[in-house]
Amino acid sequence: MKLGYIFAESVETENIANLLAQDVVHFDETGIRVGGKLHWLHTASTYTHLFIHEKRGKDVLESEASILKDFKGTSST
Repeated sequence: MKLGYIFAESVETENIANLLAQDVVHFDETGIRVGGKLHWLHTASTYTHLFIHEKRGKDVLESEASILKDFKGTSST
């Protein structure tokens, strides 16, 4: 885990600097379980695209509302 952070540290530093320079940033938190205990995942992001669909899965990801079908980069979930 520590080695992963060493490689990601420069990316995190750059992301923080970019977020601090933005006029608008989305902040959110959601509960997650770590070792059976409730923790809170806090996020700060820009350029967020959200949509609601009554289903999930491949059909939704290929729907008109989804940008994933047109995305050419690397995605992360």
